[in-house]
Amino acid sequence: MAGLSDLSREEIEILLDLARREKQQADRGLVLARSRAADADRVVDRLQAEADRRAWPGWL
Repeated sequence: MAGLSDLSREEIEILLDLARREKQQADRGLVLARSRAADADRVVDRLQAEADRRAWPGWL
């Protein structure tokens, strides 16, 4: 298997460009995943609060 030192400058530039684009896509995906996880946390919190509220009699 060839190492990076075996690649031409042009090949390195092409791979670098591809790697940068892949990283940008991954970063965008990470931002979206974090946002979705935060949304899911809020839903779980609201549902848990409602379940807790219904589990206890109102007179306690």
